[in-house]
Amino acid sequence: MKQIKTKEVDLRVDKFKVLLGHKRKRKEHFLRQIYSSFQKRNSSDYQEEVQRFEYIKLNEREVNLKENTLYLIHPWIDLDDELKLGSKSIFLKHIETLLMEVEFDDQYMMMKQVIGLFESESLNNKHQINFDSISLRYQMNDLNTKLFSKLIEAIVYKDDAQAISIDINYDETVMFIIKIINEIAKQHYQLEFWLVVVKSEIDTSLLNLIAETERNVHIILDSEVLLTNINIDNIVYFGNTVTDFSDPQQCYELMTRLNQEFTPMEEFKTNIQHSIEQNLNNHGLLKQF
Repeated sequence: MKQIKTKEVDLRVDKFKVLLGHKRKRKEHFLRQIYSSFQKRNSSDYQEEVQRFEYIKLNEREVNLKENTLYLIHPWIDLDDELKLGSKSIFLKHIETLLMEVEFDDQYMMMKQVIGLFESESLNNKHQINFDSISLRYQMNDLNTKLFSKLIEAIVYKDDAQAISIDINYDETVMFIIKIINEIAKQHYQLEFWLVVVKSEIDTSLLNLIAETERNVHIILDSEVLLTNINIDNIVYFGNTVTDFSDPQQCYELMTRLNQEFTPMEEFKTNIQHSIEQNLNNHGLLKQF
């Protein structure tokens, strides 16, 4: 279980957490805090003199970028750009993961021998240029994983036909990227992988996929509507206050503000869950948050 904390938000995440609520700006600010906390820190005169930006605390500590990595999945993500294998490409990270053990592979060793033979026989022995004591020779770069990855092209297929970004709808894109990141996480078990997924509707197929992810994968779902039942402990509601329903203390404080402190907590949470499942953001208890 991981804790993410700011002055306004205190939530606990295991597999996933769904962010709901009618106070959209409050939620957007929190997501911006998450994103900024996973980047290298840059300070400005404005921050130092006027307004200090608040970064999140992860288990009461600043985010360690060597131990944690963040990926954003949003409706305007472009798979075509990802396929260009830039330095931050998810596909490039997957390729590098696949090549982690390649230097110990028999086929890799055979390729190095062939390259060495090509260097000595074809490049130098057959076409050597000499002038007195001066000679020209060529040397092949060592075949390492970095060079190997540059020889690989990433191609996405759909129904056995090569596809581009517009051929794949957003639901498919979200599921596809989560599966790729999960495969990366399997090989990098010493790292924690965080995903912020912007998705207006949460359905059963997405939750089933999340349930299969590795223990070091944690997903924050920014959503508006639930199309399936979700345990209320996996929900954080952004209203006039922010409540993580997995925390009994936060639930009790909310009950007190709503003058329901004498209602049994499980009954209170059940009523809240009913309102959420019915998408009653502007009705009942949720309107009073």
